[in-house]
Amino acid sequence: MIPSINERLDDARLADVFSRYTLDPQYKLLSSWHAFTLEVYRGKTPFILRISDRSHRSRADIEGELEWIEWARKGGVTAPLIIPSQYGQITEVIDAGPSLFTAVLFEKLSGRPVADADWNAGLFERWGALVGRLHRLSLGFRPAKPRAFWHDSDFLNVEAYIPDDLYEIKRAGRELIEEIKSLPRDPSSFGMIHADVYQDNFFLLGNELQLFDFDNCEYGFFASDVAIALYAALWRVPAEADRQAFSAMFLESFWTGYRTEFSLDDAQIEALPLLLRLRDLLIYIVARKKLDLQNLTPIQARLLAERGNRIAARTPIVDVAPTYHKIRRSPTNRQRQCR
Repeated sequence: MIPSINERLDDARLADVFSRYTLDPQYKLLSSWHAFTLEVYRGKTPFILRISDRSHRSRADIEGELEWIEWARKGGVTAPLIIPSQYGQITEVIDAGPSLFTAVLFEKLSGRPVADADWNAGLFERWGALVGRLHRLSLGFRPAKPRAFWHDSDFLNVEAYIPDDLYEIKRAGRELIEEIKSLPRDPSSFGMIHADVYQDNFFLLGNELQLFDFDNCEYGFFASDVAIALYAALWRVPAEADRQAFSAMFLESFWTGYRTEFSLDDAQIEALPLLLRLRDLLIYIVARKKLDLQNLTPIQARLLAERGNRIAARTPIVDVAPTYHKIRRSPTNRQRQCR
């Protein structure tokens, strides 16, 4: 969160938000990266309160997100309940001068974070089924307040956040966005996506995955959700030499689950390298936008340089082409999608 925005959400305004939702004054700050995310309480019951500045999301953006959450819940996805304020509103707006904040209160899900012991093919299969279900549900989603398209994200604003002296990175980023925009799309390959289904955005409760943080949802290619999952899963693979083998195992397991709910045609599967590169570009721009570039830690500097080099070289984080033939769409899945 930008410091000036941080300062505008002072104690008085926070107390105002709490009063609208009849919350106790105690809270835990969970994150202030894109929005303020707090664990809050009403008696002994915990909730999750998210407060977003309009520079990140407008009230209409957030209400579009809440429509998607409700649609997903009705379709069998375990996601948090939206808790209205004491005035019956699903969002509350706080005027802070130059800033306009939108608050929304969620149920706190009862599951637990993914642990090392959970990190196996069984989890990846359930992960794939969850993403496949979201894509199947997207086919019938007709919101009153639509979200933006993927290429409208400020996190892909090459012109604003990549300086001209990084010419090769900037040019490669521009070309990549245009190439992906030119991909064929139809309702079976493009629609509302979560755009951030990764291991830190779902909990486990028994064999169930409980999904949260729909803040990045947008209209995009369904295959992008697959690329995002793989990209994030690779964060847990420290040795670069192991990435190829892990990616093959991850995608095969993920696809086994995905196909129980939905299927993608071969052209979408073959777009995965482009979409992995897009994720690199997005994370690179987020870092340049959010971090103090003059005071990077050694790890931040290394990761930023690695991503910049891959973007300029037009190379994805891992080569998934050898796995294509193992995750092709089967006739059974074509029939399932048409039903």
